[in-house]
Amino acid sequence: MLQAILDKIIRPVYAVCECKLDAATQTFKWAQTLAAPGDPATCAAIGQAVGNACADPSTVVRVNTGPVTAGGLGFVIPTMSTFLTFAVRGFFVLAGLLALMFLLLGAMAWVTSGGNKESVDKARDKITAAILGIIIIVAVLSIIVVFEQIIFKKAVCFGISCPLTLPNLL
Repeated sequence: MLQAILDKIIRPVYAVCECKLDAATQTFKWAQTLAAPGDPATCAAIGQAVGNACADPSTVVRVNTGPVTAGGLGFVIPTMSTFLTFAVRGFFVLAGLLALMFLLLGAMAWVTSGGNKESVDKARDKITAAILGIIIIVAVLSIIVVFEQIIFKKAVCFGISCPLTLPNLL
């Protein structure tokens, strides 16, 4: 239900105008945001604005409308599930990169410690924390993949090995 509401709010409508010009039929598409879809006058106004030859409403033969899809504007508008999958995967990538950076900072601190016992201990603590962070990230990813693939058999996905699925709660 939430996805249906979001689709109505987020997804625009496109229109395809077909104009009869002499012996040829010209077709063009646009995202419908200005007026009621299916109106030949709107087709003509948009055609005139974009420099299309369909500027005369009397030449408009047919106007088809529908939701924006791969056939509409040449790309698919991402769903909430796609967006959340990207966010979850991005979070784990960012966490891994930060853990590696923290590991490198600890290594640089160790190299530049100059033999100072206190500096070496701080550097060792940084390296230990970074390695522990990497182990935790790998463990969490492994557990999530096991849940997605084996336990739930891709019926419920958290966005790691398959796209995140939003259960219908209503």
